[in-house]
Amino acid sequence: MIQETLTKEVTLAVVGSRRWKDKALLFDVLDDWMKVIGKPDLVVSGGADGADILGETWAKSRGIKTDIKYPEWRKEGFMAGINRNADIVSPATHMVAFFLPFSGGTMNSLKRAMGQHLHITIVDHAPWEEIHDDHCCACWAMIQAGDARIQMNRHIFTPNCFERHTNEGCMMGARGEP
Repeated sequence: MIQETLTKEVTLAVVGSRRWKDKALLFDVLDDWMKVIGKPDLVVSGGADGADILGETWAKSRGIKTDIKYPEWRKEGFMAGINRNADIVSPATHMVAFFLPFSGGTMNSLKRAMGQHLHITIVDHAPWEEIHDDHCCACWAMIQAGDARIQMNRHIFTPNCFERHTNEGCMMGARGEP
């Protein structure tokens, strides 16, 4: 994986919940990511509060070019957020997603990234007690999948793992317990 990224331009999509407030963790994760993969040529994000803006701030503080894809709400209506997600994922070679429960836009971006077979890192930052409905539980099952390679709070999926867990639905009980 590392040799592959050395031979082509690396475009990192940074996405996540609007409720993501942990700047220190986000910066630590992205710094660790950069130590392994290398400095990205470009960081693409969506300009939303939370993880998107923090990712943009991180990139600028590290001297990395940014491309912010703002949604065109007036022109595209309710589809603007989904279309913006496609614009973020399309040029990316890698994605780091900062996931919290009820992050519908983040899940949409992750599904698109898996469809493009991007290298994906998912960072979750929520206690089990926050998981209490079927939709959110299914998302959590994908993140906590047993065949995912877990390193600290970072979860790396292969396309087959994500697709299998998406198609089979939630594998956990209502509180996220196996």
